[in-house]
Amino acid sequence: MLVNNNIESISEFLKSLEKRIYHKNDFEIYDKKGCTITDISKRDKQIELSEININSGFDKINFYIVELIENQKELHLNLIAEKVNNLNEYTNEKYKELRHPSSKINSLYLISYYSTIINQTEKILEYIENVNSLSLPATQKKTASNDLPKWFPIGLGFANGEIRKKLKTMSANEIVKEYNLENYQNYVTSTGIAASKDPKNIYSDLKKLNLVNNYCIKNDINICVEFQTAYQKKKDEMN
Repeated sequence: MLVNNNIESISEFLKSLEKRIYHKNDFEIYDKKGCTITDISKRDKQIELSEININSGFDKINFYIVELIENQKELHLNLIAEKVNNLNEYTNEKYKELRHPSSKINSLYLISYYSTIINQTEKILEYIENVNSLSLPATQKKTASNDLPKWFPIGLGFANGEIRKKLKTMSANEIVKEYNLENYQNYVTSTGIAASKDPKNIYSDLKKLNLVNNYCIKNDINICVEFQTAYQKKKDEMN
C-alpha cells in the first residue's frame, strides 16, 4: 500500500478495512448443539465487545496520526502504513476463508479472529504513541478545560460511565449539581442510545461524540461500552 505521507489514505483505508471485518451478522455461526440461551447471549456479548474494541482501536489510530502530522512526524506515516498493510493482508486472507461457502465457523474461531485484529491494532497504537511521546511535551497532551463547552463534563461523565452509575441512585438534578451545572439536567435525561435526536442528547450529535471521544483518547481515559456503542452507531448512520 502506498501512502505518500497522506493522512486521508490511511484513514480511508481503515474505513474500508472496518467494513470488511464487521459484523457477526455477516457470518453464520455453527456452535455445538445444546447451547443454552445463556450460552448464546454470552457469546454474542463477547463478539460485540470485540467489535467495539476494534472500532475503538481504529479511532485511536486515526486520532494519533493527526497528532503525528501536527508534531511534524509525517515521516513515520509510511512505517505505520506498512504495519496497517500487514493487518490488511491478514484480514483479507481470513475474510475469504470465513466467507467460503464450505466454511463452518464457530464462535470461538470468530472471537479468535477478532482477537488477532485487536492485538495487531494495539501494536500499531503502541508504535504511534511511542513516536508521539518522543517529541510531545506532557503539557501539550492535555486539552485546556477553558477550551471546552459548558456541557462537556456531562458528556465525559457518560463516556467514562460515571453518570450511568449515578442514575441508579440519583436524579438528574442531583447529578448536575455535583457538576455545578444546575441548568443542564436535560443533557442527562435526554442522552441515550435509544433516545430521539435532540440537541441535548449527546449521543445523537456526532460533533459532541467526536469531541468527547478524542478528549478521552488524548487524556488516557477509559471509555465505557455504552458510549462506544453510541459513538459507532452514530458514525454508521452518517456513512
